[in-house]
This record gives sequence, structure tokens and C-alpha cells, in this order.
Amino acid sequence: MNFIQKKIDKKIQELEILGGPPQEVKMHHKAKVEYFFYLILGYLWNKNFSKLSNIKKKTSLEKLEQLMLGRVIGLIKELDTEEEFSTLVKQLEQYNTLRIDSDGHAFTYEDGISNYLQEIKTIADNIEKSRTLFFKEGIDFILVLKKREGLFIGKRFLPTGESEIWTCPEKQFTFELGHTYALILIEGQITPKYFDLTPFIHTTDEDEFYILQSVVQKSSGSAKYNRLIKTGQIALDWDELAKLYQDYTNISKRIVVSKNKTILNKFTPNYSEHTYINIGENRKKIVDFLSGATSGNSVCANMWGHGGVGKTATIQNIMLELAEQPEKVFNCIIFLSNKDRFYDIYQDQNQTIDKSERVTTYEELIVGINQVLTESDKANFDEERIINYTHGRILIIIDDFETFEKDDQHKINDFIKKLKPQNHKVIITTRATIRIGTDDIIFNELNNEDTVLFLSKVSSWNSPGIDKEKLKQELIPHKEVLRQITQGKPLRIWQFAVIQQQVGDLQKVISHFQNAKSSALNDFFYGRYYDYFTPDAKDIFVVMGQLEYEDDLIAPYDKVKYAVIWAEDNEDRFTTAISELKKLRVIEEIDDKLFKIWDKDILRGMKATFQDRVDSGYKGKVNQKIRQVNKKNLYDTDEALLAAAKENKELSKSLDEIKDGFRHIINRETANPTIKVKALIELVNYFRLNLGSSDLAYRELQNYERDFGNSPSFIKIYSLVAVEEGKINKSVELLSQFLTSENIQQTPKEEYLEILGLFITRKRSQLKKELEDSNDLSVNLKLSQEVIRKYGEKFFHEIRNIKFSNKGMRANAETGLRHLADLCIHTKNYSLAAQICDYGVNNSEQHFRAQFSKLLKEIPVNNNLTVEQKTLSQSTLADLLPKGVIDKLQVNPPQPEKLS
Repeated sequence: MNFIQKKIDKKIQELEILGGPPQEVKMHHKAKVEYFFYLILGYLWNKNFSKLSNIKKKTSLEKLEQLMLGRVIGLIKELDTEEEFSTLVKQLEQYNTLRIDSDGHAFTYEDGISNYLQEIKTIADNIEKSRTLFFKEGIDFILVLKKREGLFIGKRFLPTGESEIWTCPEKQFTFELGHTYALILIEGQITPKYFDLTPFIHTTDEDEFYILQSVVQKSSGSAKYNRLIKTGQIALDWDELAKLYQDYTNISKRIVVSKNKTILNKFTPNYSEHTYINIGENRKKIVDFLSGATSGNSVCANMWGHGGVGKTATIQNIMLELAEQPEKVFNCIIFLSNKDRFYDIYQDQNQTIDKSERVTTYEELIVGINQVLTESDKANFDEERIINYTHGRILIIIDDFETFEKDDQHKINDFIKKLKPQNHKVIITTRATIRIGTDDIIFNELNNEDTVLFLSKVSSWNSPGIDKEKLKQELIPHKEVLRQITQGKPLRIWQFAVIQQQVGDLQKVISHFQNAKSSALNDFFYGRYYDYFTPDAKDIFVVMGQLEYEDDLIAPYDKVKYAVIWAEDNEDRFTTAISELKKLRVIEEIDDKLFKIWDKDILRGMKATFQDRVDSGYKGKVNQKIRQVNKKNLYDTDEALLAAAKENKELSKSLDEIKDGFRHIINRETANPTIKVKALIELVNYFRLNLGSSDLAYRELQNYERDFGNSPSFIKIYSLVAVEEGKINKSVELLSQFLTSENIQQTPKEEYLEILGLFITRKRSQLKKELEDSNDLSVNLKLSQEVIRKYGEKFFHEIRNIKFSNKGMRANAETGLRHLADLCIHTKNYSLAAQICDYGVNNSEQHFRAQFSKLLKEIPVNNNLTVEQKTLSQSTLADLLPKGVIDKLQVNPPQPEKLS
């Protein structure tokens, strides 16, 4: 009897007395008998395994990987070389048959349990009554915990179930720490006998004891255990078991076991301790994801970034740290890469990686994972083994994901979706925007400070004995240019350090890097970007490369949208593709209107891709649109299109080219209305001035009267051309309608007064013509008075209280003022006429003053004035007029500040 038997018996007794559930009673009887199986096997394994042939050792170890009771019986028979338990084997076989009949291939209902229990009790009694080695009274179990000063120390579990401290001199017996032993006093022998029961029986304390279920990892000796009496499982690693598997079975040569018993596949690190920089923020994100601190139910995380920024180096460094830390986090860490080339910084060449060193398909990826899980080079394609893995946790790293074919990428994505976060974690490294995981970890290039830090680190490694801190201080003043020429990429910084080691002169190496471009390195960093993009992003990528850029590499989104054939009609598609390019850091956003190409190497890649990979038909369409907007200093697309149309005019292109250039802007739905009107005015002036055809100009304006009737600029040119065409009535109608419309409220004051002046000027011309045609003076006077009353008085008041900034608008307004004075004289409104003329003489532009002075002479001011007095200047006139007349005429109203 031992304490485990005692515990199980006590539990069975409690259940039977208290009338516990029959199924629970049954489970405890089963636990008791099956415990006997493993007790016997543990004893025989540690006593006789070494006596087996190598072939039998191999087959015995393989049986532990799926340790069913039938296999336990087979192992007992094979290991019982002295037939110590031959009388019990029949009892074990009888129980196994009962188990299969009742639980494996039949149905046992409650009415059949009593018969089952009776039979299993008989088997247990027969085993216990055998009085063989382990079924005698007074067997202690020993758990060895430590060794100190020549003594092994541990816990003794007495048959009663109690425990106490146990010690044994090292000279008497050699123990393995953590193992469970049976201590038996054999009659006639002085010293106690110890029998190792590990790994088949394991104890931790009085209520925690387990039996082996299976070996789940051979190379680490990792075994899974089922708890007795209570539900529960644990996994333990046994160095001795691992050594047996390594000695006698075919464990894959592609795997290694770390100090904390993590299994890893062999790979070539992408860094060394000297060439690795700890990018803290991203590193923390990865560690948090793997620990579950941020990932929760997420299985997969994406590591995005340009080539050479440290994605692979960082995850490999974290992998090895996980494998070396005291506590095991993952049972298996598997790094599989499809990287097909690497950049040789010493030779400035891209080197091909052979297919035998990569996983190039989804099928190879699954086989590669299974080679680690099964620890065999002959692993099969078995998705279910990975999906259903429950022997701990697996970390899978898939490096250079974008290099897989699209079909394989979809398969990998579907496979990852089937994995369980409690058992699996996956890290994807990629340069593409393919999103598999829910966590995104974006790797940026190093900033100025980290560039200097890393450069000083690798430089000190390349040159032993160099003072790293002193070197860093020498580099700091050059940090901006160092960041620029290395792009902040660790790979490029490392290359800089290698060359500086040979050349020595820092400034000389900086100049060399500024002028020497590496096509191989540029191709390694950016050469395949185009292949990773979605079709929409590809279109935008090549168009961006055709724009003209200043050194700042900044351009407007709007020009790109115009030149991409489909973009203006598909805003959502354009926005999505732009987001893709931003995520990959092909571009960075300045604001909602401007973007910046990440660096000049990317711009070169854009240009090369357009030339090499875009079909000629598409090129032609894009180039045509690019030519229209490719103005360096004009960020606005509409302004650039207008500038291009003006160039056609200045270069005397064909009439059709000139018309098409302007009409393209006028009819473009997304164009700014102000630019549309400017384009229309340019075209109209071309017809008027270059072709001498006001008729063409007038007809062009007629076409857009409904579209632009609310534009002051349109109304002004339209009314002018109407005059040129002899259509004075149309001209007056256009100006009158605008002055009485709601649009006048939004018109700036200067422009409003200009239009009012134009209206008065044209109205005066219209009235003169009508008088000449009809000779009806009374009607004409009445209409003239209406103009003065409705518009003139207000116009004169407003014009005295504004300082014009636009000379053209001032000229048109003062022309209107002169014609208003003429209307006042015509209607004998001499008081207002005198005021207007006095203001004009003293405040208008020089060429208008003589006209106002001339009109002033036409005013019959008073009968008391002589002819000579009438010809005096307005200031003298004010002195001569009687006070009452002066007050009435308001000859000298408050004057605004004179314009220079």
C-alpha cells in the first residue's frame, strides 16, 4: 500500500457511502487500476530499459508518444525480463478488455454500472493481493527536491497520506532532482531500496499526483500528465528522457533545444550582437503581442516596413531571448522564410538564396512546421496536427510573406484563421500591405539620434579599440546628413560603417555616399514594391513618378488624381490606394492636399517602373494628362491646367488645341468655378484679340451664360463683348440683372463699384443712342433721372468712402462717375453734378481730372457769376458762391485720403 492508493481508496469510499454519482465512482475505480499499470511500468522501465537492444529501445520510446493501455501492457511484458509481474499481466489484460468493451466499443448505462464495478473491484483486489513488490504494506514515496552538503533532501509521502521531510546521504544512493521514487524495505536487507518511477508517476504534494499520458516532444523530453482523483493536466520536461530519444530515435537534424527546453528549427540569424539595434517601441509591441498583453484573442500580428529596417533581425532576436529566458513561454518556436535574396553590403550585390533554404509554397510551410512538431525530417503535409496542437504553445514566424505567390498567400491566410490564440501565435514580416493579423506593428527607419547611435555601435565593432562614446560625439553634428544618406536603414548604416573603416575621413565618406548611388541596394529596398501593390496602387505609383518635383519631393494629391485615368470618378478607390502607399511609406502625408515621396530612391523606382512595366497605350494617356498639369510651382491642378492652356496660346498652337485646352477646364466637373471662368475669359480674349473676332467671343460666352451668370468676372467680359458686337442693350441687361441679383451681396466692394460704374457708363451710352433714334427728350430725361435716383446717388456716396487697391477697377468706377456727372448735367441736376465734378477734379486719376474739369465748366452755377468766374478752379468757385448756395451744393464734402 502507498499513499496514492490510499488517497484513491478514500475517495471511492466517500462516494459510495454518500451515494455519489455512479459515473464518478466508476471513474475513480478506473483511475486506481490504471495507476497500477503505470506504477509497474515505471519500476520496470528504470530497472530494465538499459538491457534492451537498440531496436527495442527505439520501438519502446516510440510507444510513449501514444501511450495507450494496450501499449503499456506490451511494454510491461517486454521489460519484465525476470517475470516479476507475470502473474499480474492477465489481470491487466482482463481490465483492458473490460475497458474496451464498456467504454470503447459499447454503451454502458446506469443499469450496467453495478456489474462493471463488481468486475473492476475484483481485478483491483487480485492485483493488491498478489503481494508483489509494490503491493506490500508500508511503501513510501519520495520526491527529491534538492541536494545540499552531501545530502539529498525532499519530501516523504507515508502510506497514511501524510508527508514529512526526508534526507538521504549522497554516498548511499544517487538521485535525480525532481524525480519520484518508491522506498521499500526488503526483508533480510539492511539498506532501503529506492526505485525510480519517473517519468511514469509524478508527485508534487499530498493531493497532487499524476500518471503519464504521452511524450509530446522528444528532443526536450516533454511529457503530458493526467491528474488522478481531480481533473487536470500538466506538462513536464525530462532531460533523461530527451537524451534517450536523441540517442535511440531519428530526431530531425533541423531542430535545436534551448536551455529552457524550447524547440526551435535551425536558421541563420539575420544579425549579430554587434549589428543589432534595439528598436524599443516596436520591440515592446511584439513582446506585448506574444505575451497576450495586447493581443487578446488575436492569433497573428503583421510586421510591416521597408527592406533593411530590422524586421527580421528584431523578431529573430526576440525568438532567441524567449528560448534562453528561465521560464519557457512557447514549446516550439518556428522560423520559416521565403526570402529569396539578400544584399551583400561588402560587394554591393544582391545575392540569390537557393530554394532549398526557403519555404516557397503553402505546402512547404506546413511541412516545415510539422518537422518541428514531430521532430522528424520526414514530416508530412498535415494541417490538422498544427490546428489541433494542444501540448503547449507554438510561435510561428513567416518571414518575407510578400514573396509567396498570391494563391499561397490566400491559403496561409485561411490556415491562420483556423488557429487558436491560446495555443498559437503567428508573426508575419512583410513589405506589402497584405493584412492577415489584427495587430499591426509598423517598422520605421531610424531617426537622426538612433542613426548616430547605431553607426557608432557598428563602427566600434568594425574597429576594435575605438572609443565608441567619442565617436558618437564626432558623429552628432552630422546626424541630419547621416540620416539622409543612409535613409535611417540599419543595413545602409552598417555599410557606411564598413566603408568608413577603410577610408577613415568621415566627411569624405559622407560626400561619397551623397554622390554614389547603388542600383543593387535601391533594387533591394524598393525594386519589388510594384509587385506588392494592389492594381489601383500600381496605377498611382507610376503616375506619381512622372510628376515634376523640387528637392523637397512634395506634390499635390489633386494632380495625381487628375492624371490617374479612373481616379476623379472613384474617390473611394483613390483614397484606399493612397492609404496603402502611406502604410508602406512610399509616401507620407503633409496635409490633406499635399504628399511627399519618402525618398529619391523611391522616386527613381517609380520612374523606372513606368518606363519598364507600363503598357504603351496607358503611358500615352497618362503622359498626355501629366503634360497638362506638370508645373513645378503650381500645386493646384486647375491652375496648372490653365497654365498649360495659356502656353498653347502663347506658343501659337492650332486653333483646335487652344480651344480644347481651355474648354477642357471649363467643362471639367471637378474644376474650381473661379478657374473655369478664368479659362473662359482667356479663350474669349483669344477670339477677340488674337483672331480679331468678337463674334466668336460673343457666341462662346452665350454658351455659358446659364453656368456662370453669377460670376462678376463673367458678367464684365460678357457685357464688354456685347458692346463690341454692337449689342448695347444686352450689355446693359447683363449688368442690370447682376446688380439686382442676390450675387451682388457676395461681391467685394471694389468689384461691386466697378460693375456699377460699368453699368452707368453703358446705360449712358444706351440712353444717348435711344435719344438719337427717337428724339423723345422727355422720356429720355425721365429714364436718365431714374438711373441717377436708383443708382447714381448711392454710387457717388460709396465711391467717396473707399480706397481702391485695384487700378483697373478704379478706372472703370471713375469712368462711371464721369458718365454719372454727364447724366446729371443732361437732367439739369447741377447740384449733384457740381459735387461729382469737384470730387473728380480733386481725387480721381490724373487723366480723369481734365474730363471732370471740362464737365464742371458746363454747369450754370448762378446768374451772379460772370463768364470769367465760371472758368475759375473749383476751389476759387467755392469762395465766390453765396453761403446758401455752398450749403445747398455741398461743393466741398469731407474728402477721403487721396490715393498715391
